[in-house]
Amino acid sequence: MSVRAQDFGKVAVLMGGWSAEREVSLVSGRAVLAGLQSRAVEAHGVDMDRDVMQVLRDGGYDRVYNVVHGRGGEDGQLQGLLDVMDLPYTGSGVLGSALAMDKFRTKLVWRASGLPTPDFVLLEEHADLARAAGMGFPQVVKAALRHNAAAVILAHNHPSGVAEPSAADRHITERLKTALQLVDIRVLDHLVVGDAGCVSFAQRGWL
Repeated sequence: MSVRAQDFGKVAVLMGGWSAEREVSLVSGRAVLAGLQSRAVEAHGVDMDRDVMQVLRDGGYDRVYNVVHGRGGEDGQLQGLLDVMDLPYTGSGVLGSALAMDKFRTKLVWRASGLPTPDFVLLEEHADLARAAGMGFPQVVKAALRHNAAAVILAHNHPSGVAEPSAADRHITERLKTALQLVDIRVLDHLVVGDAGCVSFAQRGWL
């Protein structure tokens, strides 16, 4: 059975939102909107805010194409709202969205289901860094409730075996910090790991 553009009715392309990934969502949303409109779908861009329920109701939309990234858009909150409004939407439902957003619990489910997944540690306080270091390097530190990292902890094994940071270490850290600030990602710490321990840039007040 062929599907016609008019079969979709009036489509709200939700984008933006209030998470750290707002700007990325707006770029993605505009691309989706242009694609739908190029195929004669009656699509309208909606920059999501806290009044999204009223906006969707007043707009008389038939369905939603969800392009909102991060909290509020991918974590089950919007999905639950749309379910209550009985508006069809793209992507996973409430449970799948909420679970996938929480990376720690997602990995617990994978492990309980016998699926292979790399070792992991939930970082809640500074003391947890020692457990994380025990897994070896390199590592990726990711905020559990973000689809993409809002902050990072850098760590590397110093090739000399000495943990004392070099001038080059401090220089590259500043360059990384500056670059990551452009996409609203904070550098919380840089750990230089040596044979006898590690040095924290944050503890030395270098960040």
